[in-house]
Amino acid sequence: MQAVELKGSRLSSQQLRLWSLQKESTVSRAFCTVRVDGRFDRNILFDELQRVIMRHEILHTLFYQLPTMDVPIQVVASPSTWSYHVLSLEDVEASAQWNEIDRLVASWREEPLDLKEGPLLHVRLVALSASTHVLYVCLPTLCADASTLRIFIGEVCGSLRFDEADADEPLQYADVSAWQDEMLLEEEAAGLRAYWQAIDVRAVATIPVPLTPQRDGHTWQLSPQFTPASEQVALTDEQIASLRACAEQYGVSLESMLLACWNTLLWRVQDDASFLIGVACDGRIYDDLHLSPGLYTRTVPFPSQIENDLPFDHLLRMVEKALQEAVKQQAYFTWEDVEGANKEEVFFPLSFEYASWPASRMQNDGLVSLHQLHCWTEPFVLKLHIIDCGQRLQLELQYDAQQIQDATAGQLASMLREVIMQVSSQPSRSLAQVSLLTPEQQRAQIEQWRGQRQALPALSVHQLFERHAAAQPTKPALRTATHLLSYEELNRQANQWACYLREQGVGPASWWACAWNAARR
Repeated sequence: MQAVELKGSRLSSQQLRLWSLQKESTVSRAFCTVRVDGRFDRNILFDELQRVIMRHEILHTLFYQLPTMDVPIQVVASPSTWSYHVLSLEDVEASAQWNEIDRLVASWREEPLDLKEGPLLHVRLVALSASTHVLYVCLPTLCADASTLRIFIGEVCGSLRFDEADADEPLQYADVSAWQDEMLLEEEAAGLRAYWQAIDVRAVATIPVPLTPQRDGHTWQLSPQFTPASEQVALTDEQIASLRACAEQYGVSLESMLLACWNTLLWRVQDDASFLIGVACDGRIYDDLHLSPGLYTRTVPFPSQIENDLPFDHLLRMVEKALQEAVKQQAYFTWEDVEGANKEEVFFPLSFEYASWPASRMQNDGLVSLHQLHCWTEPFVLKLHIIDCGQRLQLELQYDAQQIQDATAGQLASMLREVIMQVSSQPSRSLAQVSLLTPEQQRAQIEQWRGQRQALPALSVHQLFERHAAAQPTKPALRTATHLLSYEELNRQANQWACYLREQGVGPASWWACAWNAARR
């Protein structure tokens, strides 16, 4: 048997994490479509695409795994190992062109990716007219995160502006990951890793997800058919301007502002003072890495501790400080340090990710603008995903359609919009005063609760309830953010309470206060 010699590099810690999560499923990918308005030479575009690909090894890297290997190694392939096609939709009615683009993208994203043979980088140029094109770029997330797509598009379009090419040799992803591995072995790394070890991440799989009924002891598991879906959180230009103004007023980033809004919604819906979410951090925190493509995104735990009387602006400052520290310490978080956690199964059900994508001009006053961006480097049940596109702000709730219903996602999107509007206009209000419903929704809810008036039989309230419970035992009777009780279950628990209170001497004309812990039931 002939020996096979491979010269490659170990996977980075981010790549190893992703491999452990997806190795039995379809290869996840990062892709985007951008609209290019303005005339340009397609031959020049091809040459600049090739130049950028040659500069960055991760853009033409393949992954080899022999039968005796648990994980693959990354091997730099020929710079020509990429796919490029040009097609035209100029004959399609203008009103139908973007629907056709969406149909094509849906088919392209299903194309198989051969990690060993390639090509892994796929580029499509679609002509809508002589001056309008759509550029589609796709890579497996083993090679790219959301910022990689922005960097790739930006460097190509920057070349088309006739900017001088960067003469410096770029840092290569495999070299950076090897340096980061060495950094984790240094003596001072132990103290820095203690920052994350102080956060209890073990119970992350049992964290309640808003408006999703869960039984006690429910554990979120990695769905074998992870099906990401999304619900837009539509904001007007005026609302976006108010949001930005509030962040500027308090001297915090827009990312911190939206993360504080996300924390507020989760706390209000769950009614749980302490919870944990995963926050995606861009690992390009050093100047030399700002324009380096590759999988640098790492999702780290972000704990929240919220009290009823806490004003939103106080929460905002707390989130800004905690987020800055998390970004600074992100390289030292690893699932191997979490005791009792199965790193191949555990993940953050609740997540948050913020990305920026500024518009970039081309020659002849052309404009490149983002149309669609899709990338997940960590699974989730529910995630707030934001893309800051300069004047535009794209917010969407992303969710696993296998575990959350579309109607639930729509309800949460509406609540988040209301939270953003209220705290932006009055950031000093306490979190307990933040409503999740619009005034119209509140009035409709009150009318629904009132129901129709009708005469009742001469029975006591508890007798009426028992009659209804016997008639519809399996129908939902009581719902909280995390639990659902049927009439039969609620009646049984009420009887247990009654027996207990009688044993304590409670009788007619006695007044007692009973508190029910929704989280513990």
